Parts: sequence; C-alpha cells; structure tokens
Amino acid sequence: MSPPVPRAVRRTFLILHNPLSGRDRTRYLAAVLDTLGAAGATVTVEAPAEFSRIAARAAEARATATYDAIVAAGGDGTIRSVAGALAGTPTPLGVIPLGTANVLAAELRLPRSPGEIARTLLHGGETTIGCGLANGAPFLLMAGAGFDAAVLARLDHAWKHKVGKLAYLGPGLGALMQRPRRFEALIDGRPRACTWLIVANAGRYAGSFLLAPGRDIAAQGFDAVVVTAPTRARLLGVLLAIAAGRTTFTGDAEIIQCREVEVPAAARIPIQIDGDLASASALHIAPAKVPLTLIVPERPRTA
Repeated sequence: MSPPVPRAVRRTFLILHNPLSGRDRTRYLAAVLDTLGAAGATVTVEAPAEFSRIAARAAEARATATYDAIVAAGGDGTIRSVAGALAGTPTPLGVIPLGTANVLAAELRLPRSPGEIARTLLHGGETTIGCGLANGAPFLLMAGAGFDAAVLARLDHAWKHKVGKLAYLGPGLGALMQRPRRFEALIDGRPRACTWLIVANAGRYAGSFLLAPGRDIAAQGFDAVVVTAPTRARLLGVLLAIAAGRTTFTGDAEIIQCREVEVPAAARIPIQIDGDLASASALHIAPAKVPLTLIVPERPRTA
C-alpha cells in the first residue's frame, strides 16, 4: 500500500455504529469517543438497524458535506456498507474495528488501542484503495464460493455475538463433513474447475491469516485462490496450510492473479462477500472504477 498522504486535523465525524458486530465492545467505543471529545471533536453517533440503512445514512451524510469523515464502527460488513456510499467521493472513511475478525483493520495495520484509533481518526493520513464489485455491489476484502460460505450458512449470529470466533467451530466442522462440491469458474474468461474459490482484494483473510501475501489492497485486480481438493481430507489439508501460513500451495490449490471472475452457476453454491452470506444466480466479480479514500495511521506500522 502506498504511503498515506498527510492532511489537516479532522474535527467533525459521523460514526455509524453496528451494535451487533462482534462481541459487546461498548467500552471500547466509549473510550474512542472520550478521546475524540477531549480533543475538541464534534461527534454524532448513530446506530442504523440494518446494513442497507447504514449505507443509506452514509450516502445522506456524504451529500450534506457536513462531516470531515464518516466512520464505520463495527465489523467488515459494516465497513463495506459505508464504503459503498463513499467510493468515488472525497469524503474519507474511518474505521473503529468492533467486529469478530476485523480483517480490514489488520490489512491497514490500524492500531489496537481505542486512544490510538481516535488519534488516527483525528490526525491520520489518507490513502486510496480499489474496491471490488460483486454483481455490482462494492466489496473491500474478498468474495468466495464454496467452503467458507457454507460455514457462514450454518453460523448462529446470536451465539457469535456472545462468544466471538468460537462460534465458527461447529459450523466449520459441519461444512467440512460435507464432500466438496465441484463447480466451474471463469477466471479472466478461462474455465477452471473448483471446489472452493476465494477472490481476494486484500492479502489477509478471516482475521490475521495471510492468504495472498503478494496482494496489496491498493493495487488493481485480484488474487483468485482456486481450491480443487476433491475430498474432505484433502480440503482439510488446504485449511491447515492456510492456518499455518503456507500459501505456496501444491496440488489442491493455487493462486492466480486476475481482473475478472465469474461463477455462472452460483445459485447451487453458497457464496459470501466480505464475510457475509449472499445469494445470486450467477456471481460476477470485477474491479470498481472509482477509488475509496481511507483514513490510515500517519506512519506505516510494521506487520
């Protein structure tokens, strides 16, 4: 990612908070707000009930030009909802990571303490990234078909809100018990047989796992992780390789740099976009034509 561009201190913020993201982190959010208030910032906090309402409110606020930044306080789904409203505009997106995985926060190397997050919102630099489009809807991190979406289809979100990442254990085992289903994807127009597909716009995946080490979220295009494992045992081998950080796959998976991906028969395969379950008769993934401005730490942090 290119070095952030410094800018003057920000003073007015709209924070769109999703209280259902991650586990209860109201104290964390309160600490961020306290630091912003102590610095003299004017902060409006709202909690729209649905992703669609979050996106609509972000678009309304952007049109008024009232705020120096619009901030998503939640997980990656909340961030994606706000990002879709701000892409292609000069209004920067700030992030208060309150989700379970917080993949974008890891990708941007955001600080972890609430005080540092507040100072980043106030004084951080700005960088632009390229979003992806999944059937025309923006996404920041990844879209997938197969195993990870099958996990999400089994996930109890109320339980996830209570126990965090532990809620994925049962659904993960349940999805792994099913024999991998073969489907076809078109990667830059070339047909590829898959049993699991992840189209990565960022290097990290499901939290801190480095899935596509050569992928820069600010770069054009995607890294398609094509998994061809035909059995449960071999799929488990791919999962263990990802968990261990071994991204030089052999045999059952490979990474292909690309610009466009299509899954023609997506209706019979579970799909996910930025960690949220989705549905479509066909899945088409392409780069967005307009960039998104993000607030990031003034000085790049080491990974």
